Amino acid sequence: MIHLERIQAPGELNRFIDVPWHVDRALGGDPHWVPPLRVAVKAALDPKHPFWNENRRELWIAYQDGRPAGRIAAILNREHLAHWNDGAGFWGFFETIDSPEVSGALLSAAEDWLRGQGCRVSVGPVSPSPHYEMGILTAGFDTPPHLMLTHNPPYYPSLIAAAGYEKAVDLYAYLIPMNAVHLEGKIARVSQVLADRWGITIRATERKQFARDAAIIRHLYNSSMQGQWGFTPLGETEFAAFAADLQRIVDPDLALIAERQGEPVGFVLALPNLNEVLIRIRNGRLFPFGLFRLLWHRRPRSVRVILAGLLPEWQQRGAGSLLYSEITRRIQAKGYATAEMSWVLEDNLLMNRAARLLGGNVHKTYRVYRRGWGRDG
Repeated sequence: MIHLERIQAPGELNRFIDVPWHVDRALGGDPHWVPPLRVAVKAALDPKHPFWNENRRELWIAYQDGRPAGRIAAILNREHLAHWNDGAGFWGFFETIDSPEVSGALLSAAEDWLRGQGCRVSVGPVSPSPHYEMGILTAGFDTPPHLMLTHNPPYYPSLIAAAGYEKAVDLYAYLIPMNAVHLEGKIARVSQVLADRWGITIRATERKQFARDAAIIRHLYNSSMQGQWGFTPLGETEFAAFAADLQRIVDPDLALIAERQGEPVGFVLALPNLNEVLIRIRNGRLFPFGLFRLLWHRRPRSVRVILAGLLPEWQQRGAGSLLYSEITRRIQAKGYATAEMSWVLEDNLLMNRAARLLGGNVHKTYRVYRRGWGRDG
């Protein structure tokens, strides 16, 4: 018996947050799953989060024989609809046991709600927008994910396909061994030629000027990502909330801004891979003991290059190689063993080429799915 419960009252949200632990127990425990911090999931779903100022969501838990067996969120992203006018609604925060009945019931509930909102296409998982988490892992199940990336059992893709979904887009995660990257020789010569030709300098961000630099990065991010799959510009309030979270973990030496004659033209941001610590906090709670693990665990051995962008007029001039060379040099100098560059959209030729030139190999692939029922279906 499958029963769906819609989460309505704020006090019911904890049951929705708990579902991944029920699914993991049903699997017998996945050693590569990094439990999310419950407080972070609750903050993302809190109606007071800036994302929900303009957008809406509905949440469901699936019960099988009285036990939690899955969950889903249906998301009406009005900012996306205004920007793309494609009739797309979204689903995310998706978890399920290995059951076509459970996953099918959850996806149907989300689709019905989105259809009622006037959507013609269902896209997911996106939790709650492409600025945060998205995608189903389809390759690379044998290692834990990096910071702010998802992990799921291998049966998810087949369950989603069985519900009538097809690929919308693939996203790649490149793993780059730092000891295999040699910046001298051709890379160094090309970087110097480009720096001389364009007069570009690269500086680290400053803790004391965090607000100033965050505003610069927001401008560069919004300008550089125009036209990329699923992208909508981040507003000032939402970006401020995003930046406030990052401020707690960012290393200013790994947050770089490229400038020409004092004007910003690009940026790159790498973050320590805190998942190496969070994977040890199996209950997802910082208190009473999780915080001690976070504080006393050794420094992560890896980083994630999470954001990078150049103003459109600089994307074909090789300026990106200057940023990638400098961030690589700094990652090496700090003793990190590996760097993951993710996500990289499959059709982003410049980013895919840069990752490969640095010796990166695709070690994980994430897929976003779509299913239509209107004229776009």
